[in-house]
Amino acid sequence: MGSWIEEIVARYYQKLGFFVIVNYSFFVPREESGKKVGGWSDIDVLAYNGRELHVVQCKSFLGMKKAKDAAKNVLRWFEVALKHLEKDPKLRELAKQSKVVKRVVLQTPQPKSAVEMLKSSGIEVVVLSDMIKELIEVVKKELEEYKTHGGRIGKETDVLLAFVREMVHSGIVK
Repeated sequence: MGSWIEEIVARYYQKLGFFVIVNYSFFVPREESGKKVGGWSDIDVLAYNGRELHVVQCKSFLGMKKAKDAAKNVLRWFEVALKHLEKDPKLRELAKQSKVVKRVVLQTPQPKSAVEMLKSSGIEVVVLSDMIKELIEVVKKELEEYKTHGGRIGKETDVLLAFVREMVHSGIVK
């Protein structure tokens, strides 16, 4: 299980019809790590919809380092993660045949200059609250479809999504 941000992001993609893998681990060799030793890293959320492969890093914010250093760390992480996807026999073809979308989801988009550096480098930066609002809109649309077709609300097996749906259905979230 990942962080609460990763869990929300994974459910967001699931509701949009993506196949989702959370915390896809990979080994980073010493020469690529920028450190004295190699180690493990992970792709927080890997989401595929048949056309696009989203490689997503989830963070509460970009950290306390200088903005330039924070952005460089994220950019280096994407470089290493994408290099791994190219080598991974299970995902190589998928990555080759899809549009790869690099995305960072931030609870707080800070520091602003680091966010701008990421955007200018081709990384999509999404604010978590915007993603949550969109998830709520998707759930509202599903509930309207149930009403339109005169049916009962279907079973939701995911606890987090059932919670969101109940908040919308009961009027707690408008």
